[in-house]
Amino acid sequence: MNIRNNRQAFTLIELLVVIAIIAILAAILFPVFAQAREKARSASCLSNQKQLGLATLMYSQDYDELMPLTTSNIDGQWLTNFWHMVPPTWSSLQTHVAVRGSNFVWANTIQPYVKNYGILACPSAPEFRVGLARFTYSSMLARPEKTSYTINGLLQAYPQAGMNAPADLPLIWEGRGKSAPLGGNLQNPLLICNDGAQPCVYNTSCSGTTNGGTGSAFGIDGSIWIHNKGMNFVFADGHAKYLNVKAFLAQCPTSAQYTMPACTFRTSAGAAAGFNICSGSPANPTWTGSWPMWGLY
Repeated sequence: MNIRNNRQAFTLIELLVVIAIIAILAAILFPVFAQAREKARSASCLSNQKQLGLATLMYSQDYDELMPLTTSNIDGQWLTNFWHMVPPTWSSLQTHVAVRGSNFVWANTIQPYVKNYGILACPSAPEFRVGLARFTYSSMLARPEKTSYTINGLLQAYPQAGMNAPADLPLIWEGRGKSAPLGGNLQNPLLICNDGAQPCVYNTSCSGTTNGGTGSAFGIDGSIWIHNKGMNFVFADGHAKYLNVKAFLAQCPTSAQYTMPACTFRTSAGAAAGFNICSGSPANPTWTGSWPMWGLY
């Protein structure tokens, strides 16, 4: 007796329908997976910044409650507008003024409290190589470290007791955007200190050319949408927080509104100016106003 096999192969139409369904599911799920991975990287980044914030406060406790130097004074000048090396030993141009001053800035001086340069790098930020002569990537004396985070330069050697609202005062943040400069670090925003013979500390009197009476801010190297359209901050009381950038920017003051009780800290024109203006006002250690953006958390 013959047994007939009634099984039939899929038709071309059926195969195309299955492939289309798989493609639709992939289009839906892949962005979800990408967001989940970025969420994990954001959590790691926030942990890094939390450790850096606590290390900075530990440093401050050991130095009469003064915040660490965010710049250095070498050969009678404050290097407020200079990249500093991280670590200070890697560049082969060790006689350069900014290289010699790098021993004294925060990314290096807090190392005894963390003993790990690796936490200066955000896992979401791609490496960025600085195009300056002292960044001698082809003739390194040690391994340069990636640094994704910037410190609030207005807190240069500033006393903790002088901060009106440390819980609202940004201390460390992703001030270069989605970027990890290799072997160098900047403060952001920064004080202008033209007199190398005088201290470089935030100065509310703003009297003429007195150090610390004016400030500026650096632009960014990458997108400020770092972690799923947001970025991480550490505040001067030590707590760390993620902020959505779109909501953050929507409540920024305008340039005309961006004035402080005695000083004006304005950024230069450019694509990043609005963001730097937004981050600048609460960066003022003596600010007592109520900016709506700080109701976000």
